[in-house]
Amino acid sequence: LGAPVDTVLVVVGPGDRAIRAALARRPLIFVENPDLTDDMLGSVRCALRALPQRVETILVSPADQPSIGADLIGRMLAAFRAGTRSILVPVHGGRRGHPLIFAGRYRDELMTSHDGVGLRGLLRTHAAEVGEWPTDDTAVLEDLDTPADYREAARQTEAPDFGP
Repeated sequence: LGAPVDTVLVVVGPGDRAIRAALARRPLIFVENPDLTDDMLGSVRCALRALPQRVETILVSPADQPSIGADLIGRMLAAFRAGTRSILVPVHGGRRGHPLIFAGRYRDELMTSHDGVGLRGLLRTHAAEVGEWPTDDTAVLEDLDTPADYREAARQTEAPDFGP
């Protein structure tokens, strides 16, 4: 929320009261994904639908990477705006991570393409437009894929417990 962005959208499942309550009174917009069995691209599409039609820049940051901070996002956005590429992906130790920043012109393509491959499909289709942003920040690769991962991260940061 401290990053230099105009709007923060948080994609949640139907009736997800715990997350809504934990984020209450923050300047963000909840977007509901009615199909939680869908892959990440399904959630991205829900957020894209909620954006204004003429958005210039889109940043996608998965919720399972809570260590990504406002400073990192700010530095990435500055690099994106100063660069010549229309897609920017952070790289740590030779591996690509998140958040992903891309020009709004890719919005319609993401709404109709790349099923089964998600945002990687965008990167592959437009490989010449991808800029890699080197960083020493491991947060771009760290994610919480299991309840045990979350519990450990919550224990270290005193985050709220959302369930199993």
